[in-house]
Amino acid sequence: ALQLDPDTSEAADALAHIAARRADAEFRQALGEAIAAIDRGNLGLAETHLARARALRAQDPGVQQAAARIAEGRRGSKLGQLQTEAATQMAAEDWPGAVASLRAAQQLDASVAFAREGLAVAEPRAALATKLQELIARPERLNSVAVAADAETLLAQARTQSPAGPRLQEQIASLRRALDAAAQPVAVSLRSDAQTEVTIYKLGAQGRFDSKTLSLKPGRYVAVGARAGYVDVRVEFEVKPGMNPVTVRCEEKL
Repeated sequence: ALQLDPDTSEAADALAHIAARRADAEFRQALGEAIAAIDRGNLGLAETHLARARALRAQDPGVQQAAARIAEGRRGSKLGQLQTEAATQMAAEDWPGAVASLRAAQQLDASVAFAREGLAVAEPRAALATKLQELIARPERLNSVAVAADAETLLAQARTQSPAGPRLQEQIASLRRALDAAAQPVAVSLRSDAQTEVTIYKLGAQGRFDSKTLSLKPGRYVAVGARAGYVDVRVEFEVKPGMNPVTVRCEEKL
């Protein structure tokens, strides 16, 4: 009709009406398919259909409601994933990993019970595991009486944990071995020149000698040598199994 008479308003109005009806039908189809996909749990497909509907009517309440449902579904799916991850990590005694997963769940929803209840278990276990590992990694610290006492307290706490999986049991055994080794005296061979007065901090004066053997607990020590007319010497050494002899001798004249 418009080809025959371009000025025919009735034909132009009819085409506009048809276009509007067609757009409305396309919008309703896209939104309906998006909602159906949400109901099936296929959020990826739902987002594809919703993008078509949003391009036609971005401000439509149905579009906004469907978007909210997709966001809620994504959040629920992520929470489920984090819950599974946390359970797996706790079973494997990966307590720091479990804490991270549970805290991530709380950031998504502070009210979720599994995160709150899981953190009540995982956080103390993560702190315990970290403290045990720090002592195991640095056994020289156990030469301190105070640190060794703290380690014994930590071991007693570790033994009360339930369940006590293989990782915790290995940490307990490793720290026990390290504590026993720290308490085991080591035969330390000292060498001098029978002219130097030797003093060892924590032990006191050792006098003059050519050679001497002391039984010392592992740890760091300082020996000082003094001789009239000579520069004093200071020797720091660490007592440990298999160590070399320690020489304390004043050799530089004043």
